[in-house]
Amino acid sequence: MLGNAVDIVVTSPWGDTDVVVGAKLTRDLDATTAQLRDYMRLIGAPVGLIVGRNTIRLLREMYHGDPSIKVIGEFPIGLARGLVPSNDPVEYEDHVQQWLESFQDGQEIADEPLRSALREHVVPAIENGTVRAAGPRGQRAAH
Repeated sequence: MLGNAVDIVVTSPWGDTDVVVGAKLTRDLDATTAQLRDYMRLIGAPVGLIVGRNTIRLLREMYHGDPSIKVIGEFPIGLARGLVPSNDPVEYEDHVQQWLESFQDGQEIADEPLRSALREHVVPAIENGTVRAAGPRGQRAAH
């Protein structure tokens, strides 16, 4: 159940999961945020990203407080440069993954303030890691 919140992962060269990403077309991201937070806690991922239809949420393990994983930023999707919209969930996951992979190429990925947040919390993991689907997209979309 927890894995349903995660569509894309960024792993380090040593195999650690550094960033977990949910690419969701739902307008209500609160349930996805709770699931992603639980998944981050379970596997020890320090950063989470939810790329919704209208909003991008950035979560970070703060290692104190309850909950220790906090939403540290919420940004309009329009700030994400090069992210192609789609109404198909599987296609949207592909577009989000391609957008994340473009960070490795040094492309301008977003407008401020999203750009600064991504550069601080997400881009370092992507530059040194591997961006991949969390599982087979066709099978997960069928459920």
